[in-house]
Amino acid sequence: MTDILIRDQLRLSVEAASGGKQTVLYTAKGQPSYMTIVERFESSEFGSSVGMGSVHPAFIVNDQIIDQFFVGTYKGSVQNGELVSQPYTDPQLGGNQPIQQLMNLARACGRGFHLMTNLEWVATAYRGLIDGGKNLGNTDAGGKGQKGGKGQLVAGQTEFTYTGSGGAAWTHNGSPVGIHDMVGNAYEFVTGLRVVGGEIQVSINNNNALYVGELYDDMSQWAAIHATEGYLITPQWTGSIQTGDYVATTPQSIRVSDNPAIVQNYTIGHQNWERFVEANFTNNGANKVSPQGLAILRNHGVYPIDSFTPKSAFVSPSLNTFAYADSLQENIPVRGGVGTNGNAAGLFNCGINQNRASASNIYTGRPCYVKPF
Repeated sequence: MTDILIRDQLRLSVEAASGGKQTVLYTAKGQPSYMTIVERFESSEFGSSVGMGSVHPAFIVNDQIIDQFFVGTYKGSVQNGELVSQPYTDPQLGGNQPIQQLMNLARACGRGFHLMTNLEWVATAYRGLIDGGKNLGNTDAGGKGQKGGKGQLVAGQTEFTYTGSGGAAWTHNGSPVGIHDMVGNAYEFVTGLRVVGGEIQVSINNNNALYVGELYDDMSQWAAIHATEGYLITPQWTGSIQTGDYVATTPQSIRVSDNPAIVQNYTIGHQNWERFVEANFTNNGANKVSPQGLAILRNHGVYPIDSFTPKSAFVSPSLNTFAYADSLQENIPVRGGVGTNGNAAGLFNCGINQNRASASNIYTGRPCYVKPF
């Protein structure tokens, strides 16, 4: 079993250099994985709205409030059968893996290790912007482009930059002890969010962090969102995802469409790759999604907080996008954007337009860790 209390020179040096904000965890095979600690915070710090609660659900695992979780300081790379976080690696080394395989590779590191969850991504993004992040990264094939800064292109490549090579400007909080490359370079799969048959389904708090089964086949791990009361409910359906005839039948659950003109009860409409600002989302049904329902979407990073004003400017919200494709039975998200996205990339870039078999060198993942209990 992985013991995160092992002391060695590498860990000591990383912790000393970061003032204890970063560390090194060792995998089951003894490989170092560089991690940044995200401490629990109150939702009110980022301008919470009605229904968002006090503790962000990323810090609730199996009904217990946790003090922190660990996020890979760098995008994951597959080494010796494990998904690890190490500096100056080719982000493609974590690519060409479907999401379930990335989950398995992260779990192979030992108990508590897992592929980053959507809630962890969102909490980390909010925290970074509050602390001074500028929403920057490799969005112009390593060049300065719209985002500023410049990374080191991977040898022989024209798009990808080595992880961490963009320096502090490309971290989530704009500091030398931040999390690198959450904006651009390569998309990242996250768990705990999907759209099935047009219905948004999410994890129950951050339980995915310690879940070890076949997530996308286990309906007990998924919840729909009550559109008027703003709480999680058990999905109802006919058919199945596997046979391609899944139909969501959950009463009063939140649905989404890529048609912004849609007029349908409890349905949020949004055009692919438009600006991630509230004015571009529609809620046209006679029975609308309530503020409480929208608050749950905000907690999961699929609906904007237009009033969000961190200490440093939030940079143009046009840098953050939402994409969704009605044509898929099951839509699985990738976040952050890729090195050729330009203004489409951002901390809240959310492309819910892949499926569980999707695999490409532009899709990777990031290891995280929650102490088992």
